[in-house]
Amino acid sequence: MRERNHNACRARKHTFILSGFLYFKDTGGRSYAEDGSKWPDGESRYYDSIHPKGSYVKAKLLEESIEKYMHKIQLKKQYVKEVMGTVEKMLVEKRGDCKHENDRLTARKVELESAIRDLEDDRFIHKKISNEQFERINARFTNDLKVVAKALENNKLAYSNKIKQLERVLALAESIGEAFATADVSEKRVYLQIFVKRVWVKNKRICNIELNDNIKQLIEGGSICVSASWGGVVGEIRTNLQK
Repeated sequence: MRERNHNACRARKHTFILSGFLYFKDTGGRSYAEDGSKWPDGESRYYDSIHPKGSYVKAKLLEESIEKYMHKIQLKKQYVKEVMGTVEKMLVEKRGDCKHENDRLTARKVELESAIRDLEDDRFIHKKISNEQFERINARFTNDLKVVAKALENNKLAYSNKIKQLERVLALAESIGEAFATADVSEKRVYLQIFVKRVWVKNKRICNIELNDNIKQLIEGGSICVSASWGGVVGEIRTNLQK
């Protein structure tokens, strides 16, 4: 993935989808993205060639075009089936891990609650310990209980986040275009890193899109069908969405 994203800047968070992917055919040069003076219609975001400058293109125009292009990419049914199988395995694995951790933490919670009740009995009923001892031990048990409660909450949140990640992977397999359209900027850039090597612009419009070298493409009915042998996509999506 790092090799594919050879043109993207890692020093800042991108707000432009095509930053690092866009090249100008007329000049043969790379592009840069900028928020500048507003256009008459109020648009201020644009791309321009690095050298020479002056090839301004509205960001909105190009980003809408790339979104339409992503709708044309379709994964072969065999690969979609493989992705769904992988998602199912990941779900079962994560569900088992979370249940195991939840059971362990719940058992610890019950143990601490029981210890606190016994401590209260020793102080207020059986008079076995002093008030100072009670306060000290009770504070420790209470703090441990808070730690366990927080861990239970984090475990639940981790499972919820994993479900969201799996939803994104599955959505990408089912419809790359829809997944791209509903993604935020950072996610869209992840998808582009997976599929796209360069986007070329001429006369202020996208004239050519180079897919990554490791994608075997086959044109069928005007759509691009990505080879089912392209097996690393699930792991790459999962890894990048976790960042």
